[in-house]
Amino acid sequence: MEKVKKKIEYPDAPSGYAMLYNYKEPFMRFDEGYGFQGVLLFDGKTEEVQCHFCGQWFFYLPKHIRKEHNMTAAQYKEQVGLRKSACLLTESTRERLIAVGMENRLKNLRPGGKKKKAVREKIRATLKNVTRQAQNERGTCPAQLIQRLRAVTDKLGRTPKVCEVPFHGSLKTVFGSMERALRLAGLERRKVGHNIKHHDGYLKSTDKELIALLVNFKEVHGREPSMSDYNRRLVRNPNLYKRRFGSWSKAKEIAFGKV
Repeated sequence: MEKVKKKIEYPDAPSGYAMLYNYKEPFMRFDEGYGFQGVLLFDGKTEEVQCHFCGQWFFYLPKHIRKEHNMTAAQYKEQVGLRKSACLLTESTRERLIAVGMENRLKNLRPGGKKKKAVREKIRATLKNVTRQAQNERGTCPAQLIQRLRAVTDKLGRTPKVCEVPFHGSLKTVFGSMERALRLAGLERRKVGHNIKHHDGYLKSTDKELIALLVNFKEVHGREPSMSDYNRRLVRNPNLYKRRFGSWSKAKEIAFGKV
Protein backbone atom coordinates (compact mmCIF):
# COMPACT_ATOMS: atom_id res chain seq x y z
CA MET A 1 0.00 0.00 0.00
CA GLU A 2 1.31 3.43 -0.96
CA LYS A 3 2.17 5.63 2.01
CA VAL A 4 0.04 8.75 2.26
CA LYS A 5 1.89 11.47 4.13
CA LYS A 6 0.13 14.15 6.13
CA LYS A 7 1.71 17.02 8.04
CA ILE A 8 0.17 18.29 11.29
CA GLU A 9 1.14 20.94 13.82
CA TYR A 10 2.60 19.24 16.88
CA PRO A 11 4.39 21.44 19.47
CA ASP A 12 6.05 18.43 21.15
CA ALA A 13 7.99 17.65 17.96
CA PRO A 14 11.54 19.08 17.66
CA SER A 15 10.56 20.81 14.41
CA GLY A 16 7.16 21.93 15.68
CA TYR A 17 5.23 19.66 13.34
CA ALA A 18 4.82 15.91 12.84
CA MET A 19 4.35 13.61 9.87
CA LEU A 20 1.63 10.96 9.72
CA TYR A 21 1.38 8.01 7.35
CA ASN A 22 -1.93 6.44 6.22
CA TYR A 23 -4.01 7.76 9.14
CA LYS A 24 -7.36 9.54 9.17
CA GLU A 25 -8.26 12.01 11.91
CA PRO A 26 -9.62 12.46 14.51
CA PHE A 27 -7.47 10.45 16.92
CA MET A 28 -7.81 9.36 20.54
CA ARG A 29 -5.20 10.71 22.95
CA PHE A 30 -2.85 8.25 24.62
CA ASP A 31 -3.71 9.08 28.24
CA GLU A 32 -0.70 7.25 29.76
CA GLY A 33 1.80 9.50 28.01
CA TYR A 34 2.14 11.34 24.70
CA GLY A 35 0.64 11.30 21.23
CA PHE A 36 -2.34 9.24 20.14
CA GLN A 37 -3.53 5.67 20.46
CA GLY A 38 -2.53 3.51 17.50
CA VAL A 39 -0.60 6.31 15.79
CA LEU A 40 3.13 6.63 15.12
CA LEU A 41 4.30 10.24 14.97
CA PHE A 42 7.43 11.17 13.02
CA ASP A 43 9.17 14.52 13.40
CA GLY A 44 8.52 16.56 10.27
CA LYS A 45 12.20 17.37 9.72
CA THR A 46 14.33 14.52 11.13
CA GLU A 47 11.70 11.73 10.82
CA GLU A 48 12.52 10.58 14.37
CA VAL A 49 9.76 8.54 16.05
CA GLN A 50 8.15 9.69 19.31
CA CYS A 51 7.96 7.35 22.28
CA HIS A 52 4.38 7.22 23.58
CA PHE A 53 5.50 6.85 27.21
CA CYS A 54 8.16 9.56 27.71
CA GLY A 55 7.64 11.80 24.66
CA GLN A 56 11.26 11.62 23.49
CA TRP A 57 12.20 11.18 19.83
CA PHE A 58 14.43 8.48 18.37
CA PHE A 59 15.72 7.18 15.03
CA TYR A 60 15.46 3.62 16.41
CA LEU A 61 12.72 3.24 19.04
CA PRO A 62 13.02 -0.50 20.00
CA LYS A 63 16.39 0.00 21.74
CA HIS A 64 14.97 2.86 23.83
CA ILE A 65 11.81 1.08 24.96
CA ARG A 66 13.79 -2.03 25.88
CA LYS A 67 16.37 -0.08 27.91
CA GLU A 68 14.25 2.67 29.46
CA HIS A 69 10.77 1.12 29.69
CA ASN A 70 11.74 -2.54 30.15
CA MET A 71 9.45 -3.91 27.45
CA THR A 72 9.76 -5.60 24.09
CA ALA A 73 8.66 -4.01 20.83
CA ALA A 74 5.68 -6.39 20.74
CA GLN A 75 4.59 -5.35 24.25
CA TYR A 76 4.97 -1.68 23.35
CA LYS A 77 2.84 -2.05 20.22
CA GLU A 78 0.12 -3.86 22.14
CA GLN A 79 -0.05 -1.21 24.88
CA VAL A 80 -0.19 1.77 22.53
CA GLY A 81 -2.53 0.11 20.00
CA LEU A 82 -0.17 -0.44 17.06
CA ARG A 83 -0.21 -3.31 14.57
CA LYS A 84 2.33 -6.07 15.14
CA SER A 85 3.91 -5.18 11.80
CA ALA A 86 4.38 -1.47 12.71
CA CYS A 87 7.95 -0.28 12.05
CA LEU A 88 9.36 1.61 15.06
CA LEU A 89 12.16 3.43 13.25
CA THR A 90 12.73 6.11 10.63
CA GLU A 91 12.50 5.25 6.95
CA SER A 92 16.17 6.15 6.40
CA THR A 93 17.27 3.92 9.31
CA ARG A 94 15.11 1.09 7.96
CA GLU A 95 16.67 1.42 4.51
CA ARG A 96 20.17 1.43 6.02
CA LEU A 97 19.49 -1.74 8.04
CA ILE A 98 18.04 -3.44 4.96
CA ALA A 99 21.13 -2.45 2.95
CA VAL A 100 23.51 -3.70 5.67
CA GLY A 101 21.61 -6.99 5.94
CA MET A 102 21.70 -7.43 2.17
CA GLU A 103 25.43 -6.73 2.07
CA ASN A 104 26.09 -9.28 4.82
CA ARG A 105 24.10 -11.94 2.97
CA LEU A 106 26.01 -11.23 -0.24
CA LYS A 107 29.33 -11.54 1.62
CA ASN A 108 28.33 -15.00 2.78
CA LEU A 109 27.95 -16.07 -0.85
CA ARG A 110 31.48 -15.10 -1.86
CA PRO A 111 34.06 -17.85 -2.52
CA GLY A 112 35.99 -18.84 0.59
CA GLY A 113 33.18 -17.85 2.95
CA LYS A 114 32.63 -19.81 6.16
CA LYS A 115 29.03 -20.75 5.39
CA LYS A 116 28.25 -24.33 4.35
CA LYS A 117 26.80 -25.07 0.93
CA ALA A 118 23.27 -25.70 2.26
CA VAL A 119 23.31 -22.37 4.11
CA ARG A 120 24.54 -20.54 1.01
CA GLU A 121 21.71 -22.04 -1.05
CA LYS A 122 19.20 -20.87 1.55
CA ILE A 123 20.64 -17.35 1.44
CA ARG A 124 20.42 -17.35 -2.38
CA ALA A 125 16.76 -18.34 -2.11
CA THR A 126 15.98 -15.42 0.21
CA LEU A 127 17.78 -13.00 -2.09
CA LYS A 128 15.62 -14.15 -5.00
CA ASN A 129 12.57 -13.21 -2.96
CA VAL A 130 13.63 -9.55 -2.98
CA THR A 131 11.47 -8.94 -6.02
CA ARG A 132 11.03 -5.80 -8.07
CA GLN A 133 7.59 -5.46 -6.47
CA ALA A 134 9.21 -5.28 -3.01
CA GLN A 135 11.64 -2.66 -4.30
CA ASN A 136 8.78 -0.67 -5.82
CA GLU A 137 6.94 -0.71 -2.49
CA ARG A 138 10.03 0.60 -0.69
CA GLY A 139 10.97 3.07 -3.40
CA THR A 140 14.31 1.31 -3.94
CA CYS A 141 14.08 0.01 -7.51
CA PRO A 142 16.84 1.50 -9.74
CA ALA A 143 14.51 3.95 -11.50
CA GLN A 144 13.02 5.18 -8.21
CA LEU A 145 16.43 5.64 -6.62
CA ILE A 146 17.68 7.66 -9.59
CA GLN A 147 14.55 9.82 -9.41
CA ARG A 148 15.02 10.38 -5.67
CA LEU A 149 18.70 11.24 -6.17
CA ARG A 150 17.80 13.84 -8.80
CA ALA A 151 15.14 15.28 -6.46
CA VAL A 152 17.72 15.74 -3.68
CA THR A 153 20.07 17.40 -6.18
CA ASP A 154 17.34 19.78 -7.37
CA LYS A 155 16.47 20.68 -3.77
CA LEU A 156 20.09 21.44 -2.84
CA GLY A 157 20.91 23.11 -6.14
CA ARG A 158 24.11 21.03 -6.39
CA THR A 159 25.33 17.44 -6.32
CA PRO A 160 24.74 16.12 -2.78
CA LYS A 161 27.29 14.74 -0.34
CA VAL A 162 26.83 11.23 1.04
CA CYS A 163 25.63 12.59 4.39
CA GLU A 164 22.88 14.54 2.59
CA VAL A 165 21.36 11.42 0.98
CA PRO A 166 19.40 9.39 3.59
CA PHE A 167 19.07 6.43 1.18
CA HIS A 168 22.78 6.23 0.23
CA GLY A 169 22.87 2.68 1.63
CA SER A 170 20.28 1.62 -0.93
CA LEU A 171 22.26 3.34 -3.69
CA LYS A 172 25.35 1.34 -2.75
CA THR A 173 23.39 -1.93 -2.66
CA VAL A 174 21.72 -1.40 -6.03
CA PHE A 175 24.47 0.44 -7.98
CA GLY A 176 27.64 -0.55 -6.14
CA SER A 177 28.48 3.00 -5.08
CA MET A 178 26.96 6.45 -4.87
CA GLU A 179 29.45 7.67 -7.52
CA ARG A 180 28.09 5.15 -10.03
CA ALA A 181 24.52 6.16 -9.18
CA LEU A 182 25.43 9.81 -9.84
CA ARG A 183 26.88 8.90 -13.24
CA LEU A 184 23.78 6.91 -14.20
CA ALA A 185 21.59 9.82 -13.09
CA GLY A 186 23.58 12.13 -15.36
CA LEU A 187 24.78 14.25 -12.42
CA GLU A 188 28.21 15.81 -12.09
CA ARG A 189 30.43 14.52 -9.32
CA ARG A 190 31.50 17.01 -6.66
CA LYS A 191 34.91 18.46 -7.51
CA VAL A 192 37.52 17.81 -4.86
CA GLY A 193 40.31 20.35 -4.45
CA HIS A 194 43.95 19.61 -3.55
CA ASN A 195 43.50 20.70 0.04
CA ILE A 196 41.07 17.86 0.83
CA LYS A 197 42.89 14.87 -0.67
CA HIS A 198 44.03 13.58 2.72
CA HIS A 199 41.54 11.11 4.19
CA ASP A 200 41.39 13.19 7.38
CA GLY A 201 39.52 15.82 5.47
CA TYR A 202 39.93 19.57 5.16
CA LEU A 203 43.48 19.93 6.52
CA LYS A 204 43.80 23.41 5.08
CA SER A 205 40.31 24.59 5.97
CA THR A 206 39.90 27.43 8.44
CA ASP A 207 38.51 26.86 11.94
CA LYS A 208 35.34 28.62 10.85
CA GLU A 209 34.86 26.19 7.94
CA LEU A 210 35.36 23.16 10.17
CA ILE A 211 32.77 24.45 12.65
CA ALA A 212 30.40 25.11 9.75
CA LEU A 213 30.61 21.41 8.79
CA LEU A 214 29.32 20.44 12.24
CA VAL A 215 26.51 23.01 12.08
CA ASN A 216 25.52 21.77 8.60
CA PHE A 217 25.42 18.17 9.87
CA LYS A 218 22.91 19.13 12.56
CA GLU A 219 20.76 21.03 10.06
CA VAL A 220 20.65 17.97 7.76
CA HIS A 221 20.23 15.25 10.38
CA GLY A 222 18.44 17.11 13.16
CA ARG A 223 21.01 16.11 15.80
CA GLU A 224 24.63 16.70 16.81
CA PRO A 225 27.25 14.41 15.21
CA SER A 226 28.79 11.58 17.21
CA MET A 227 31.98 9.53 16.95
CA SER A 228 30.04 6.72 15.27
CA ASP A 229 29.11 9.12 12.45
CA TYR A 230 32.83 9.30 11.56
CA ASN A 231 32.94 5.50 11.26
CA ARG A 232 30.01 5.79 8.82
CA ARG A 233 31.94 8.51 6.89
CA LEU A 234 29.32 11.17 7.60
CA VAL A 235 31.67 13.62 9.38
CA ARG A 236 35.38 14.47 9.23
CA ASN A 237 37.96 12.80 11.45
CA PRO A 238 37.48 13.94 15.08
CA ASN A 239 41.28 13.96 15.45
CA LEU A 240 41.38 16.90 13.06
CA TYR A 241 39.06 18.82 15.39
CA LYS A 242 41.17 17.74 18.36
CA ARG A 243 44.28 19.27 16.78
CA ARG A 244 42.46 22.52 16.03
CA PHE A 245 40.25 23.00 19.10
CA GLY A 246 41.76 20.80 21.81
CA SER A 247 39.07 18.12 21.70
CA TRP A 248 36.10 16.83 19.70
CA SER A 249 33.76 17.90 22.53
CA LYS A 250 35.20 21.43 22.61
CA ALA A 251 34.63 21.80 18.86
CA LYS A 252 30.97 20.78 19.28
CA GLU A 253 30.55 23.19 22.18
CA ILE A 254 31.75 26.02 19.94
CA ALA A 255 29.58 24.87 17.02
CA PHE A 256 26.38 24.60 19.04
CA GLY A 257 26.78 27.63 21.32
CA LYS A 258 27.55 25.79 24.57
CA VAL A 259 30.46 28.03 25.57
